[in-house]
Amino acid sequence: MPETAGPVANARSIARLKTFVQYVRAGRRLSQDSGETHAVVEKIAEAVIRLARIAEPAFSTDERRRNHRYVLDFLDSKDAAKTAYINTVQALAVDCATLTEDAWIENWRPAVTQVVQDSIGATLGGEDIADFLEWGDAAG
Repeated sequence: MPETAGPVANARSIARLKTFVQYVRAGRRLSQDSGETHAVVEKIAEAVIRLARIAEPAFSTDERRRNHRYVLDFLDSKDAAKTAYINTVQALAVDCATLTEDAWIENWRPAVTQVVQDSIGATLGGEDIADFLEWGDAAG
């Protein structure tokens, strides 16, 4: 049986995302399918929100239409975190920086960690956090 392609396949794979890196890869696939960068920007923001909720289940995720706008608004008074978030989105979504395991470990995981720690006001820790931030099966 041929593999399903397009939005149906993407929707199925997105439902199984277990790591931040998988969110980035899924967003890149959606952006490639649509020709629009906003899909990967939204998936990165969605991953930031998910990580914040793993770290702090009470983290407010009021109804929102755009995840990226929500994160930017939330980080408005947190300059260092906002800069780290914007730099991460710029590199991974706009510039399409190559996402290797080394780059993830050395650059992007620390940036994402800073964004979420500053957002929730606490140090990230625990097995669920570590699992979500692992390189793991990056293919998603």
